[in-house]
Amino acid sequence: MQRRFGLKIIYACFGGAHSSVTAAAIHLGALPAAGRPPVASIRGLPLFDRQTSAGLGRLHLVGEDRWGNEVYVLGRGPLRSPFVDLLPAAARAMGGDEVLAVDTVFLINWAMVLGGILSRRLGLVWPGRWLVGWGTWFAYPLLVRLVRQVMYRAQEKTPAAAQDGHPGAVFCCCQTGRHASLVLAYRLTGRLGEGAGRRELLALPGFGLPGPVPSLQPAGRDAAGRAVYAVGTGPCHRLAARVLCELARVLGREEQVAVLDVAPANSPMVCVSQWLARHGFPAARGLAARSLAASRRARPPGGSRA
Repeated sequence: MQRRFGLKIIYACFGGAHSSVTAAAIHLGALPAAGRPPVASIRGLPLFDRQTSAGLGRLHLVGEDRWGNEVYVLGRGPLRSPFVDLLPAAARAMGGDEVLAVDTVFLINWAMVLGGILSRRLGLVWPGRWLVGWGTWFAYPLLVRLVRQVMYRAQEKTPAAAQDGHPGAVFCCCQTGRHASLVLAYRLTGRLGEGAGRRELLALPGFGLPGPVPSLQPAGRDAAGRAVYAVGTGPCHRLAARVLCELARVLGREEQVAVLDVAPANSPMVCVSQWLARHGFPAARGLAARSLAASRRARPPGGSRA
């Protein structure tokens, strides 16, 4: 097979401790792709059932496969599965290597869920690890099938090499991607003035309207030539910002990428207007526009790097 360079493969699950670790081990050949290994071999993996909540949102390098692709595991926590699907697009926006991200949560069973809660959340390590080990053993054929699909996709994919001289990107994050993050993104591009009021905010594309979350909406380029995006993260905006910062780190683009969490600028009034807009009252977006026009928390250099 042709050797591939520059591809980052990310296996993600809720805690980054069980299904994603096992899938990564199968991918790297640490566990067999034919038949089921002993449960002890699964429980003996270096990262298996050893992640803590502090590790959520962090990308852990497990190894390099035989084609030169780096394999990572990610604990995505309560971030929705579609957020994982946004990572390849975010990587391209950063000007980094090609990313293939796969969520393994849909393969877990009740034994893995209960065992993970006992071990990681309640501190009952022995019974929890025993139970999650057996749960993973039962789910093993499904994980093997998924890994084979990923390896096939990796071979079919033509990785884009990191772009030297790429100006980078700015990601403005909030829960919806259509309120504070959208306002800040357009202010950074210069397409929305500092003194913009309610009418100017309502004229922004998609402002306050219901839409898919998570989302990645381009707003233009800032004065440094960086692409600026409004990111809708869902409720876990801090965790999402951490994942984006980690992605920039593994891509070697930390100096070219800024991740701004401006969710605190979304006042309770903004949240109420979003709820009303989702339930058939689009005129309520005017409440959000009035609140954000009066707020200075969604203005440059607002936000914070995660």
